[in-house]
Amino acid sequence: MRGEVEIAVESDNPDRFAPGSRFKDGLVIRASRTHNGRVIVTFEGVTDRSGAEAMRGTVLKIDADEARPLDDDEFWDHDLIGSTVVTVDGEVIGVVDDVVQQPSGSLLSVGKHLIPLVRGIVTEVTDGKIVIDPIPGLLDA
Repeated sequence: MRGEVEIAVESDNPDRFAPGSRFKDGLVIRASRTHNGRVIVTFEGVTDRSGAEAMRGTVLKIDADEARPLDDDEFWDHDLIGSTVVTVDGEVIGVVDDVVQQPSGSLLSVGKHLIPLVRGIVTEVTDGKIVIDPIPGLLDA
C-alpha cells in the first residue's frame, strides 16, 4: 500500500501504534498492521511513497504523561543518561552517555565501559546516581 512506513519499535506498549495514536510532532496514525514481525503504519497526511520515504529517520516521541507507569525496578533510558556511576566502594567510574539495548538486556555505556543493567551488578539507582558492584574484570581496560 502506498504511504506505508515501517516502524522500528522501541515501545513495550502494544497499543502505541494503534490507529488514532498521536505523537509530539503532530503525526497521527491512520492505520497499522504487522507483517513478518514488523509494524507497518500509515500516517494521516502521508498518502504516497514519496511522503513515506521522507519520513525515514523520523523519531516518534510521546509526552511523558502518556507513558505507562514504571515498576520500582524499571527506568526510562533517558532518565539514566547523565547519571554518575560509582562503585559500592565509592570509586567514580564516569557518567552514563548512552543505554545500549541488546537482545540479552540493557547495557550502560560509561566512557569505555559497557556495564550490564542487571540486579547483580547495579545495586542502586537514585536521581542522578547509579551504584554498581562490579564483577571481576568488568572495569579492566
